[in-house]
Amino acid sequence: MRGYHPQEDVERLAGPWLDRLHPGDRPRILDMIQRQDSGELQANAFEYRERHRDGHWIWILSRGRPVESMEDGRVARIIGTDTDISALKAAEQALAEEKERLLVTLRSVAEGLVSVDGAGTIINFNAAAGSIIGWAADEPIGRPIADVLDMRSGADLPMTQALVEQAFSLQAGATLSDDTVLVRRDGSRCRAHCSISPIVIRSSAVGLVIVFRDTTQEHEFRERLHHAATHDPLTHLPNRAAFNEAIERAVATTGPEKRSHVLCLIDLDGFKVVNDGAGHAAGDEVLRAVAICLARNCRAGDMVARLGGDEFALILVDTDAVSAERICDRITEAVSALEFIFDGKRYRIGASIGLKAI
Repeated sequence: MRGYHPQEDVERLAGPWLDRLHPGDRPRILDMIQRQDSGELQANAFEYRERHRDGHWIWILSRGRPVESMEDGRVARIIGTDTDISALKAAEQALAEEKERLLVTLRSVAEGLVSVDGAGTIINFNAAAGSIIGWAADEPIGRPIADVLDMRSGADLPMTQALVEQAFSLQAGATLSDDTVLVRRDGSRCRAHCSISPIVIRSSAVGLVIVFRDTTQEHEFRERLHHAATHDPLTHLPNRAAFNEAIERAVATTGPEKRSHVLCLIDLDGFKVVNDGAGHAAGDEVLRAVAICLARNCRAGDMVARLGGDEFALILVDTDAVSAERICDRITEAVSALEFIFDGKRYRIGASIGLKAI
């Protein structure tokens, strides 16, 4: 293993054994030899690097046991074996380098990334994960995942433990819906996109990887876009598109569920006088006031929308014609009671409502 033939005198050719040891290993090996020679060690096993005949270093595992002692107790003779473990050390080095690369990658990933072992204990936790949920990067290591990562459903039900158990039992990953909520360490909350993937080796799940990212800003942006697409910018009531969808949903319930609803279309009387006489700004103020008035005089489950101009609409859900007429009478009285003063002039408007059962 050292590059010499059995008949060659190795020490004559290459010098004493201790001189052939790697400088980084020599102090440690000398200490073990002294303990061995003194009789302190009844057996030894140590690894060291020794220079090969051609100049490169090889790793050797040396195992030995004293077989003869002198009168003063010191060791006289040792028998043992040397094993070339260079390939094993190269594999260990490659694994260590690969692990370091993975850890560097883990730390640099912008998304939160957590890995757990088969018992659900955290073994890796990157800085992004800590930043999102408020933990120092290494602090969660060794803790149960459910104690650190609090994932909740839209109904605010804890999900982490159940999801971990499901991923282990089914050996299948999962991507959570966009309404998932993460509870941070300080109790604050954020929207998140989360996925769980089991690590399966020989048909057995030995761990999990959980990846998540904060989507709070994305969620708020989507909500703003959706609101802008479905609501009137002046009155903030649902617009015609949203109202048409609401009608379709209402109609769909009238057959199998045998529910009855009433559609109401509203025109403002006298609005043109305000708009032409006091200006468009005054007209906008009237429309906003009417929107508030309509919403206040409807029930919680009803829908109020602005279709455009001075046209409004209602869907009175689970209502018969008689009840709908009473609600509409209340609305017309409330609108007629509104009073506006622009440039010293007093204005009043009215409302005309048409009803249709659906």
